[in-house]
Amino acid sequence: VKIDSVGTIEWEQTYGGSLFEGVYSIITTPDGGYLLGGNSNSNDGDIQSGNHGSSDFWVVKIDSVGTIEWEQTYGGSESEYIKSTNLTNDGGYLLGGWSQSTDGDIQSGNHGGRDFWVVKIDSEGTIEWEQTYGGSSEEILNSNLPTLDGGYLFGGSTLSNDGDIQSGNQGGDGDFWVVKIDSEGTIEWEQ
Repeated sequence: VKIDSVGTIEWEQTYGGSLFEGVYSIITTPDGGYLLGGNSNSNDGDIQSGNHGSSDFWVVKIDSVGTIEWEQTYGGSESEYIKSTNLTNDGGYLLGGWSQSTDGDIQSGNHGGRDFWVVKIDSEGTIEWEQTYGGSSEEILNSNLPTLDGGYLFGGSTLSNDGDIQSGNQGGDGDFWVVKIDSEGTIEWEQ
């Protein structure tokens, strides 16, 4: 729903297929439109790019009045959820979320359970690179933001004490996990 400054609806639109879709991140795009990031379980309706299995990352690029310009799903045979999206310096987008898959678009593998999954796409939705980060248990990415050096900072949680989690784990029901990557997805530090 697009509203004006006093809360009056300017336009509204639904997007999806016959199963569940959810949006968890919306950003404005340089052309005055929007990029919607979330997940899709459908293989019909507005999901023309297909479904890889279970829930996929789903990105929908709309114009300033809500018309779909393009949409794309990303994932494997298990579940993937986008939690955060950002515009990149080259006009593309960085998608952050989590993945349970070891196939399909997840070519970087899976460390165990759910991993942070980061996907860099160009302005038309084509994957430029993707990377998973995690350990043998569960990692859930909740947010990301660009850094001044052209990299990204990711925040979420971890239950692991191995793999990419070299800083250790305090125990209990999970720790905050922060990961700094460069512009190509290489970990610079994690804590």
